[in-house]
Amino acid sequence: MVAFALKQRRGSLRLDDLIQEGNLGLMRAAEKFDPHAGTRFLTYAAWWIRAYIGKYLKAARSTVRPRSGTVAQPDASLDSPIGDDEDVHWLDRIEDDGPGPEDTYLFAEGDREVRDALNEARKRIGELGWDIVHNRLQQQDSPSTLEEIGNRWGLSRERVRQVEVKTKQLLHRHLVTLETVATRDAA
Repeated sequence: MVAFALKQRRGSLRLDDLIQEGNLGLMRAAEKFDPHAGTRFLTYAAWWIRAYIGKYLKAARSTVRPRSGTVAQPDASLDSPIGDDEDVHWLDRIEDDGPGPEDTYLFAEGDREVRDALNEARKRIGELGWDIVHNRLQQQDSPSTLEEIGNRWGLSRERVRQVEVKTKQLLHRHLVTLETVATRDAA
């Protein structure tokens, strides 16, 4: 057991700790050994000793490999304070890649302007056009077909397609105007 512990010893791990883990493996082997199984106790115990020492080495191994000549530092919590200053923690130093408050506000403001523009355009496109926008253009999963909308309104598929084309053109003009105004205001 001592010879195996000496072979497995790495870095700053203490030899007596490895031997102690080997002793735990030896005790486990003594508990589990079946003399009628046909194996020698020494062969059976060696497996348990190696397993316990290997498990200890795996648990004691640091995830960060130190440079030669240095000792690995213990793992630190992100909630632990930096230095003597109790107010600043490691977690405070991690950079956030998400959008900042200004970007979030600008996106929300842009969404609001688009919603307002759509509500304004709704008055001009009428109920059929709005039904097409809502059930055909906005739905991502399963948009309504031209025929389904036509059946609801008592119109032909071709007439619904014509209204859809006109509605798209009107929305495009309206949103381009909105974008032009927003660009001019930003400058």
